Amino acid sequence: MDPFWMIFNIFVILSSIFGDTTILVASIKYNAFTLHNSIVTVIQHLAVCDLLSTFGYIADVSLKLAGWEDLNHVFYKEFIVYLYVISHPVSFIFPAVLTMLKLLIVKFPFHARLWSKRNAHLVCGFIWILSLAYPINIRLDPKNLDASSPSSDLPPSFYLRLDVSRALGLAGTLVPLSIVIVTSALLIFEAVKVVRKRGNRLKLEGLMTVIATSVVFSILVLPQGVFYAHYYHQVIEANGAKSAQRLFNVMEYMLRANVMVNFFIYSLTVTSFRKFLLERAHQLKTAICCGEEGNIDIERLKTDICCGEKGNIERLKAMICCGGEGNIERLETAICCGEEGNIDIERLKTAICCGGKPPSAVEKMAT
Repeated sequence: MDPFWMIFNIFVILSSIFGDTTILVASIKYNAFTLHNSIVTVIQHLAVCDLLSTFGYIADVSLKLAGWEDLNHVFYKEFIVYLYVISHPVSFIFPAVLTMLKLLIVKFPFHARLWSKRNAHLVCGFIWILSLAYPINIRLDPKNLDASSPSSDLPPSFYLRLDVSRALGLAGTLVPLSIVIVTSALLIFEAVKVVRKRGNRLKLEGLMTVIATSVVFSILVLPQGVFYAHYYHQVIEANGAKSAQRLFNVMEYMLRANVMVNFFIYSLTVTSFRKFLLERAHQLKTAICCGEEGNIDIERLKTDICCGEKGNIERLKAMICCGGEGNIERLETAICCGEEGNIDIERLKTAICCGGKPPSAVEKMAT
């Protein structure tokens, strides 16, 4: 395997598992997306689709490394490949649904208030059911066709399979892509018209999220549309096989990137989601620096106060005593001083450093 392709796939897999899991947890448990309920529901289903694609790819590669790459193997053919391929059409349809929903929300804002999560889940579920038929194309996949043989040696069934596969590939790529492009243009037009007509500001957060998703999606899936549009001619011409393979490799890179890119789009365009990530990152940093469960590391506190290493009193006071990044209740629990209000840092410092009579808090801290 090409080293670059291997490193790229590892990055995509890790980014997808972390990013899509974070999207699901943030949206379901913490309500970190301040967007319309229907939009959030589609985002959740898209994250599930990306995770399904990632785990299907992991299983696919793992079984191939184990020697189960033969498509005639029942478990591989009927389960792993089916699981991997089923996410392909869904990942194309959901961005189109996302742009259409946002267009309807902007055009009919009062009706959109009545839309529920349940209805959005029903629509997404219907799309999943429709996509169950797509893996029939596994046996017609252009990757499984022998493009190296001269055209005179190819049986008639080869051309039939190629025509059907090409038609399915074009329809599955160009239809969602066309919907995304057209609805995105209409969405921008409607947004500008609403602002001019009503004279008020439009909420740009959801608009920018949908537009960014649409633009990135269009760029990443365009090579697949070009591939299916020209693959037939490349196959029957012996001198075109290499160029078709190069285009196919570009398509593979783009489609793999499409699996993990949504997390980065939401991080940049959704303020509430970005705030959620920053808060969790700060909590993780606090837990690592200050001990488990956010408690104050007493030994480190004593070292900082006594020896002046890696800290100073003013920063310490601001961090744990003055309502900044700290928590006075946690500090009281950790040091067991039982006092209300701020801790007397100077008295604590004197007691530890200078051998004076320590207060009860220092005695408890020392034990």
